Order: sequence, then structure tokens, then C-alpha cells
Amino acid sequence: MIKFFTMLLLALGLIWCIYFLILGAVMPEKTEYANNMSELIVAVFTVISIIFAFVEFLRRNNDKK
Repeated sequence: MIKFFTMLLLALGLIWCIYFLILGAVMPEKTEYANNMSELIVAVFTVISIIFAFVEFLRRNNDKK
């Protein structure tokens, strides 16, 4: 379940980043905004992925004991 949720969030982040990439290409005055939003999305989803990976690591360690 956690893996599915993580993959769904990462796919959503990819879609958002592509949207902001297109926004920056189509509207040059919005380039800095689009870049900042893309960086924010990547940072947030990176943290979420690390948290899910840590939870999975703890869960597997408990299964081995």
C-alpha cells in the first residue's frame, strides 16, 4: 500500500513539474515562478520519498526479528 501511494505521489509530482516546464516555455515572464515551483515540488516529494523509504526500512527490520 505504501509503495502504491509513493508511486502515485511521485507520478503527480512529475506531472506538476512537466506543467511548470511548459508554463515557463510558453510564458517567458513566468519562467522564474515555474522554476521555483518545480524546485519546491521536487524537494517536497524527495522528503516524502525518504520518509516512506525509512518507514519501509523499519518495517522490514521488524519482520526479520
